[in-house]
Amino acid sequence: MCQQTNTESPEFQVLLNDLPENDFNAIFKTLPAFHERLKKDKGDKLGPCFISGTPGSFYGRLFPSQCVHLVHSSYSLHCVSQVPRGVVNNKGNIYIAKSSPPNVFKAYMDQFHTDFSMFLCSRAKEILPGGRMILTFIGRSNDVDSFNLPYYEPCMEEVKAIIEDEGSFNVDRLQMFEFNDPNGDIDNKYQSAQSMANG
Repeated sequence: MCQQTNTESPEFQVLLNDLPENDFNAIFKTLPAFHERLKKDKGDKLGPCFISGTPGSFYGRLFPSQCVHLVHSSYSLHCVSQVPRGVVNNKGNIYIAKSSPPNVFKAYMDQFHTDFSMFLCSRAKEILPGGRMILTFIGRSNDVDSFNLPYYEPCMEEVKAIIEDEGSFNVDRLQMFEFNDPNGDIDNKYQSAQSMANG
């Protein structure tokens, strides 16, 4: 686009986020190769790209007000911030499972609603007017009421309802897609999601 308009490419700032106990060093060690590949692919046509890491929970504020143009969260928001309160009768399970009683499912759904609302509210303060947000979830069909993963998989209707209830964002597009399991094991969704997220 910059070539078409004969303008200089902008500088890019990429702000990465993860919990403080996770190690950014593995990501940072890949940056020299990333910058080298970027220069090889784009040459001098692309402005500089500055990358930094911000530790903290994305369920709260991470960045100054109105400083972000684009937020992208990929396969993270299904992780709830805590085990829901009142989950005492999930005997033999450390997460929602087929044998979990309905109150456990509701507790996780309520925790996801609280967490996702906090995420939206925080990002609304950080995004510039006209900014965009792209969220990729591991989800479930809305008619499935149990699953066997250590986090909450929202259905599309739940995500849309929370976004509308929270009120900071408009949904431009909501799309569900399936992906083929790279490991060939459709029963091991957690490992498949990890493989996909790790590239």
